[in-house]
Amino acid sequence: MLAVVILPPSAPAQQYFPFGHHAADTDQDWRISLSELLRVIQFYNSGGYHGCLEETEDGFVPGVGTRNCCPHHADYLPDYWRLSPTELLRIIQFYHSDGLHWLANSEDGFAPGPGPDDSAAFAWHELEPAPGQLRQLELCDLNGDGRTDVYVNSETDGLAWWEADGEGGFTRHAIHGPVWGTLLIDFDGDGATDILGPWVYEVGAPWWRNEGAGTFVEADPLTGAAARACADALRTNTAYVVDLNDDGRDDFVAGGAWWRNEGGLEFTSFPLPDEIVEYQGAGGVRALHAADLDGDGDMDLLGVGVDWDSYHHIFLLERLDETQFAYRRLLPLTLESIDGTYEINVSQPGDLDRDDLVDFLARVVPRYDRDSPGDCRDPEKFVLFRNEGDAQFAEHDFGIPLYSYSQVTFSYVALIPHLIADMDGDGNEDILFGVYAPVSRLFHLGWWQETEEGRYRAGFILSGANLRFHDFNGDGLPDIAGVNAAGALGWWENRLGQEGLQP
Repeated sequence: MLAVVILPPSAPAQQYFPFGHHAADTDQDWRISLSELLRVIQFYNSGGYHGCLEETEDGFVPGVGTRNCCPHHADYLPDYWRLSPTELLRIIQFYHSDGLHWLANSEDGFAPGPGPDDSAAFAWHELEPAPGQLRQLELCDLNGDGRTDVYVNSETDGLAWWEADGEGGFTRHAIHGPVWGTLLIDFDGDGATDILGPWVYEVGAPWWRNEGAGTFVEADPLTGAAARACADALRTNTAYVVDLNDDGRDDFVAGGAWWRNEGGLEFTSFPLPDEIVEYQGAGGVRALHAADLDGDGDMDLLGVGVDWDSYHHIFLLERLDETQFAYRRLLPLTLESIDGTYEINVSQPGDLDRDDLVDFLARVVPRYDRDSPGDCRDPEKFVLFRNEGDAQFAEHDFGIPLYSYSQVTFSYVALIPHLIADMDGDGNEDILFGVYAPVSRLFHLGWWQETEEGRYRAGFILSGANLRFHDFNGDGLPDIAGVNAAGALGWWENRLGQEGLQP
C-alpha cells in the first residue's frame, strides 16, 4: 500500500484556460483540492474504476464496471482503468503545487503550477455595446482609402460597416436591414467591394453596389448563371472569393468550378478537376485557401475534401495555366491511412520556418472509439507540412498534442488552427488556436509560442466571437476585432511587443 502524506497547498492557482480542465479538477478552478485528491486516492485504493455516469461529480465510479468513455486524465499510462503509484503521485504533485496548467509534450498534457495568462496584453476598445446577434463580421477596405474597415451583419440591426481611420478609431455607417447571409465580393469588377445576398427563388440574388467611398446602393437583383452559382454557394457557406488570375478583380470558387471576373457583371466559368466535383457531390470541400504554394508567382488552392465514405483528403490544386488546375492529394505520413476514423482540417498557409516558402498546418482529429482506451489516448494534433520547394512538402509532427477528452461532465469543445502570425513582433510566426464552447458560443483564443527549449508555451488571450485579425492602429502587431464575452462589438489592441508586456 502506498503511504500518502497530505499537506495543504501553498496558494490558490491562477486561472488559466476556461476549457480542457483535468478530470480530477471537478470544480474547474485549476487547482487540486483535498477532496479532489481524496477522490483520486479512492480510485487507487479500489484497484480500478469505470465510467461514465452523469450522477457522479467526475463521471467515474470506483471499482470494475461498464466502460463507455475515455479513461480519467490521471490514468495516462498503459494498463488503463486502474491507477498506478506513479499516476497517483502525479496528482499529489499537482495538489502540493500552486495549481496546474496545460502543457504540450508532458506525460499527461498538464504541468504543476499556474499557467500563463497573456490577456493583460490585449486592451479592449468598444465600438457598440449591443450590436445584436451577429451573423457575420468581416474585414475589408470598403471605401478605397487603403485602410481595413469592419463589416457586420446583425440579426437585429442589419448590414453596417465601421470606417477605420488607421489609428484605431472607427465611424459607423448603416447599409440595409437584416439579411440572412452576405458575401463581400467586387461583383461588377469596378475595384470597389460590393455585397451579395443569397439567391431568392424567381427573383435572383440581391446585391448592394458599392459606388465608391463606401456608399452602397441596392441594385436590381442579379439573375445570371454566375450570380446563381455564387449565391447558391453562399447559402451553404461554400463560396470562396479570391483573385485567381491577379487582374485586380474578384473571382470566386463555387461548386465544381471557378468563375473568372471579366468586369461589368460578366463571368466565365472553368471546371475544376473531377476530384473536386466528386467531393462537392459527396461530403463537400472544407476550408479552401489560396496561396502561391509552388513559388511560380500564381495562386494555387489548398483544401480538404470529404468523399462518399466520409474519408478526409488534403488536396492541392496547382495552377497549370490561365484556366486549369492539377489535383494532387497530400497524405499525412504520420497516419497509416486517412479514413473515416479521422477528421482533418488545414490552416491558412504561411511561412512557418522563415525560408520564404509557404507552409501549412493540418489538424488531425481522431474519432474516438469509446470502447478502446488506446483510441482515446490518440490525441488531436497538428502536423506541419513544410514546403521544400516546388510544392513538395515534408511532413513533421508539430509536437503539440491537443487533448480534448469529452467526459460526460464537460461540454465538448473543438480545437482548430485559427491563424499564423507574428503576434509579439519577435520575427517568428506564432500559432493561434481557438476552442469553441457550444454553450456560450464563444471562442476561447490562445496562442502557441516556441520557447528556447524548443517546446511550445500556450498562453490565453481572450474569449469572444466572430474574431478577425488585422493591425488597426499601425503599430505592426496584429489586433483582433470581434464580440467580447459581454456581447459588445469592438477590438482588442495587441500590446504584446510593448515593454513590460512580453510573454
